Amino acid sequence: MNSNAVYTVIDGGRETYFLSRIAGGYSYPFNIFEYVNRMAAVINENAPMGKVGYAEILPLLKADENFPDNVRGDSLFRRTEDNIAARKLDEFAEYDDTAFGITLDFDNKKIGFVFNRNCHGLDLPDMEICLNSKNIMEYFDKTDFVYDPKLSKPENEERFYKAALEKAYEKIQTFNKDMVQESSMNICM
Repeated sequence: MNSNAVYTVIDGGRETYFLSRIAGGYSYPFNIFEYVNRMAAVINENAPMGKVGYAEILPLLKADENFPDNVRGDSLFRRTEDNIAARKLDEFAEYDDTAFGITLDFDNKKIGFVFNRNCHGLDLPDMEICLNSKNIMEYFDKTDFVYDPKLSKPENEERFYKAALEKAYEKIQTFNKDMVQESSMNICM
């Protein structure tokens, strides 16, 4: 998916904002979370100059072979001033150029999605997914997803995660009706 996203990174009790014109689909927040976690652990394990924060690593990430050819090698994230990030999130009410906001909460091991209601094809509930559970991927494995050979790998991956998010929402709505609010929900296992 080639679109804009605003990322809020919570690290050490501080919020830092990043903007990406290459949002990469719903799988990338999970991949990014794990990749940055591992990279920070390796750096901090051998850190002669003090601890490196997650927000410091994000601007170093580049688009790899999972992204379209025309953006390979491009930086995925650029740090955004608080007022610009707030304005982008406010634009959700009027424009569709920013597809969604994502929160990478490293302090609490959570990934949150806020979808732009004006963006076609993003008719999903806002969600927050806790990553502490060993069973979290069950939500993403139990879908009726069928690989479409006519689509690219990133397009199929995006379809898979969209189906998985919808399935997760259906499950939680069925079994935990008290947790579901009209416009948002929490998945915490």
